[in-house]
Amino acid sequence: MLTEETPPPTAPALSLPADGSSDVADDLALEWTPGEAGSVFHVVVASDPDFTDIRAEAPNHPEPLFVLTDLQVGGTYWWHVRAVNAAGTSPWSDTWTFTPARLGEVAPVPDLVAPAHDSIQPLETIVYWNAVPGAVSYDLQVAQEDVFVRMDVDRSGIDDTHRTLDNLITGYEYFWRVRSRNYTGVSAWSPSRRFLVNYQTPGS
Repeated sequence: MLTEETPPPTAPALSLPADGSSDVADDLALEWTPGEAGSVFHVVVASDPDFTDIRAEAPNHPEPLFVLTDLQVGGTYWWHVRAVNAAGTSPWSDTWTFTPARLGEVAPVPDLVAPAHDSIQPLETIVYWNAVPGAVSYDLQVAQEDVFVRMDVDRSGIDDTHRTLDNLITGYEYFWRVRSRNYTGVSAWSPSRRFLVNYQTPGS
């Protein structure tokens, strides 16, 4: 809780990409330490050290991560951040630079791990897939048809490589698939797999 004695936030400490980086792609995320709770951030990216040629700016950014896309390969960029809360505004952080050296690539398609195709599963099933290099999150879809029109699960932004499915129905079959996301875009969907929930064959 803020009081009259609460000071303005301290200047954020930049973390990624490292100062002077020249091995980054043209799509990337700027990251810094969050600092005091309740702060928002003023982010500025420019193509000159005096910040007269502003290329991106967010005066009330809510999180300590800012995604940039379609940067100029070979161009150098300067960036800094300051924090803002109800007590005031921090000084600017240090100014760092980076130079994109390559075009960004979409992360590869994930490989599904478990359950196996056409396996029999319990009402609460955990689906697993392999981690993809460069992926920042994954999307998962689960449906009762392999066309994935009516979804039982349609989740994006999953930051690990498994998910528990707890809304399944006994005797139904389900199809599932996964795709990866990075700062450049999204991959194609993986080939789908099917599993059956506590399935009983006729006469068993």
